[in-house]
Amino acid sequence: MSKILIFLIISIASLIFSIITIFNSPIINKIVGSDWGSQNCQQYSDAYEYNKKAGNTDNLNKKEFHKCQREKAMYGLEYSSLIIDIIFGTICILLSLFSYLDIIKNFEKIFGIIGLSLGAICFILTLVYTCYSGYIFNNDPSDQQKLEENGVLAEWSDNKKTFVCKDSNSDDIY
Repeated sequence: MSKILIFLIISIASLIFSIITIFNSPIINKIVGSDWGSQNCQQYSDAYEYNKKAGNTDNLNKKEFHKCQREKAMYGLEYSSLIIDIIFGTICILLSLFSYLDIIKNFEKIFGIIGLSLGAICFILTLVYTCYSGYIFNNDPSDQQKLEENGVLAEWSDNKKTFVCKDSNSDDIY
């Protein structure tokens, strides 16, 4: 198998993985944070400054301001990293396809350098997005129901003859 064919296969696989990631991304699919991109973080900053001048030392608005900034950064990072992955993946596929079909023979080294640099940029952006989203989803409080250590979200109640959620008193079984 030639190096160019391997480059083409890796480029196609990278693009397919990026498309799969878009279908599973939490913000793009509105699983969490449907308003994360349109939040007004300045209101929390203004409220904190107003309370600070008034002598109130409550840091709630400061925490909300920082949480809002983290969520907006997460929103922008998800969109930008996945869109750039799609664009650069398509460029790498075209470059490798041109090389594989011998359309332009004299520029194989340049295509290789371009493909390697675009792949490195995609890898770094995706790594930063993955690490940052892991930090956000593990450390910020959320309204999502949490599973217990053994994976239990609800238990069977003999009294009600239905499942009861562990962390809420709601009778909604769905």
